[in-house]
Amino acid sequence: MTDTLSSSSVTIGIIIALLWAMRPVLQKHILNSFSFPTVMFIGAVLYMIFVSIFVFVNSHQHVQTEIFRMTKTQAGIFLTIAIFGVIGSILYYKGLSENPASEIITVTSMWPLLAIVFTSLFLGEKLDPHLLIILFVIVCSLVGFELSKNKSHSKSSLWNAEKPNQPAFNRLIGLLFQNTRIEHTPKTRNMFWKCNQQHA
Repeated sequence: MTDTLSSSSVTIGIIIALLWAMRPVLQKHILNSFSFPTVMFIGAVLYMIFVSIFVFVNSHQHVQTEIFRMTKTQAGIFLTIAIFGVIGSILYYKGLSENPASEIITVTSMWPLLAIVFTSLFLGEKLDPHLLIILFVIVCSLVGFELSKNKSHSKSSLWNAEKPNQPAFNRLIGLLFQNTRIEHTPKTRNMFWKCNQQHA
């Protein structure tokens, strides 16, 4: 890996980013009509069909030869990739079906940064510091934006909860007078009137 990104890497990366950016939008839309296991199953079937067509058109004999000379270690790696993919897909679709797409996308956007770190640790690839900084800034910005949005929403909900509506508060005061022995004198009426004004 060179110190600077090649133009082909940038072009391919942009195309992949555009294609993958549209996936969660369409997936969230279709999850409004189908359960996530159904969406996963149909997606897997279509994926296998398109991959089979691609392999058959290009070099199916070459693929067949490589499959038969696969070692047990290589087969184990393929199995691990499949297991990781299935677990990740199940969690992703389940999360996408139960939560806003923006939240799931924000959290899963950390995977490119983790992938770069893993390739450096396990494959010995040289890290491009510029690319690492860019990805880190993007991920932190997305996560920070989502956290600030959720924090603002929580504050708004808490503020509304601390201000009960007037009829409900009045009913509560009536129940207190009904179920207790507090004498309903002008002094007590004035005290509860002031408390009522504070919650208005």
